[in-house]
Amino acid sequence: MTASIDKFTDFIDAMDDEEAIEKLTPPTLQREVVVDSKTGLPRQAGATLPEGEFIKRLKLRCEGDLHVFAKAIIGRDYLTKSLHLPICHFLQEVPPFRKLLLLPRDHAKTSIVAHCLPAHIVIQPADRNIYFPRINFAGTENRILLAGETEGMASRNLRVVQSIFEGNQLFRAFWPHCCWEKSRRQSKKWNNLEMIVPRETEWPDSTVRAIGVGGAITGARPTVLIKDDLISIEAANSEVVMQTAIDWHIASRALMEEYEKDSGMEALEFIIGTRWAVWDLYQYILDNDPTVEHRVMSIIMDEHPIWPERFNQERVEQLKNEFGSMFWLLYMNSAANPDLTDFDIDKIRSYELQGEQLIFESTEDDALLEKKWEKQPLEQGVRLPEGTRWNKHTWDALIGRGRGEYFRVKYG
Repeated sequence: MTASIDKFTDFIDAMDDEEAIEKLTPPTLQREVVVDSKTGLPRQAGATLPEGEFIKRLKLRCEGDLHVFAKAIIGRDYLTKSLHLPICHFLQEVPPFRKLLLLPRDHAKTSIVAHCLPAHIVIQPADRNIYFPRINFAGTENRILLAGETEGMASRNLRVVQSIFEGNQLFRAFWPHCCWEKSRRQSKKWNNLEMIVPRETEWPDSTVRAIGVGGAITGARPTVLIKDDLISIEAANSEVVMQTAIDWHIASRALMEEYEKDSGMEALEFIIGTRWAVWDLYQYILDNDPTVEHRVMSIIMDEHPIWPERFNQERVEQLKNEFGSMFWLLYMNSAANPDLTDFDIDKIRSYELQGEQLIFESTEDDALLEKKWEKQPLEQGVRLPEGTRWNKHTWDALIGRGRGEYFRVKYG
């Protein structure tokens, strides 16, 4: 699809072409879609009637594809086919019902998950709801809990979602049944922490509610739980704050709405974030929760930047220099860097226990240590009591002052 499309049929056909979708942006649509000033409904430029073939096709395409919706309707035209299209498809695939997505900092994770995803969930028609495909469930009937590290951060994300329903002309034209004419007057709840869209059922919970980690959620029955960046540097520097985030994450599971077992459906959970510590909330989920389908992405994968349009190789090198050891957490989503741990995982070797001897393949390091030990009398060795915690300090003591024979290891 070129920047200007002359033929109506060409434009419709282009919507099924992934390359063309990359150019399906609001400026392009504004040339093709006119919002009628009297009815508020969309029609193709040059057409006299709303809801023509072009409009129907485009609406269906947006409802069925989060990536197209985010680019064409919400205006996130910086999202790319190579990086963000697979991410969007992972998010909208059901099952699995619980998903963890770890992305590097500044790679549009909040834009997709905390801003575009709630609106996309709400517009789903009951008969072809991609998020709840096994039950007749309209998107407007959802109760979405939008969680953040703090209430203030969650509230800022909610405000972006509200602005879509209040001020996005394309969104309001295509899905007028999801929007109020005057939200703050007509909606029973439309404030910094909650919003309710027009819906058939009077649920106790709001359509979207913003909440921070630790916030009271007793009695809530969300159908969708979106957890965006529940931890940051504060949690990384405090074991108590990190444990609070883990405990809140676990407790929130008990509140999620349950569906009839014969439907095969469950409430949905989306966990999105970036690593901040070696033993953080995300490591806990990866280690302890097999019910969560996860995707972990680094700024460099297969030796190439995953978003070269924003982060080329030169920029990546600059980030390495700026963030030091934290680069591995914030941009590689990895805790394996030696600077972050007491041990270099690449130095770990497997061994066999034969009697009282450890048998393993030797390396150059062993030869260097042997020479070092030969220069030191055996009686200078460090004697460590059985059960001593093996960490960087005890390791340095062993290889720097004495011989390994004096380090007793308890097996069993």
